[in-house]
Amino acid sequence: MDGICRARLLSDLSGQTPCDKEAGSLDGRLCAFHSRQCQAMYRGYKKRNAELDHLSENAPAYLKSTKTSLVVQEFSNIEDRAVLQELYDYIFRKYVLLEKVIKARKLHHSHFYAIDMDYGHEKYLTKLQSEKHVLARALERLAKRGADVVYKEKEWLAWAKSCQDEEEQQREKESKKVQLEALLFQRHRRELQRQQRDMQKKEQEKREQSFLEEAHKLRLTEMSEEEQDKWDPVCEIYLILNMLANACV
Repeated sequence: MDGICRARLLSDLSGQTPCDKEAGSLDGRLCAFHSRQCQAMYRGYKKRNAELDHLSENAPAYLKSTKTSLVVQEFSNIEDRAVLQELYDYIFRKYVLLEKVIKARKLHHSHFYAIDMDYGHEKYLTKLQSEKHVLARALERLAKRGADVVYKEKEWLAWAKSCQDEEEQQREKESKKVQLEALLFQRHRRELQRQQRDMQKKEQEKREQSFLEEAHKLRLTEMSEEEQDKWDPVCEIYLILNMLANACV
């Protein structure tokens, strides 16, 4: 395959469709279009990495002052709900941003370096996924601690009792026969919807792949050099996919 572009089409998010154009980049790996696309994606996930670093450097005061690692942090010494909320908001933002970084790196590697044995890339992704797991567990412990604090203030108990009372009243109003009929109807409807989605899936994927590829090429030809430097295909792809999904609803 010497001389052929080694990229996979971004319009195929599974990363299985190879480009058949002639390689023309300096390293002889990619065609001109995919070389620009690759660089734009690289700049995009580098920008997200910078945002992640900035967020890490501006952690809440509690995380900066504590000597306990987030891996084992139970937040048991926090009694202020405002502090707990601040921590939860911060860690959740970091979790969401980290997820974007991981997805962008995976997408970049699977479409432009799929046939390369890049162990450094895999090692770095493993590190990011481990950090994401730590954040997820920390969010769970924060939520639990928040519930404990609210419970001590007796607000959670009053709320839980109110919910239980409403659920009990609702159960008394509904008969077992009505519940069973509703369940059978929902199952039947879901089965019909699943069959319809299966029938439309292949045709929809073909239309999306063709549309995405043409949209990328048209977009690139219309951009100035300055716009190309700021171009982030990852965001554009998901925007187009969301537009297509909304159009099909």
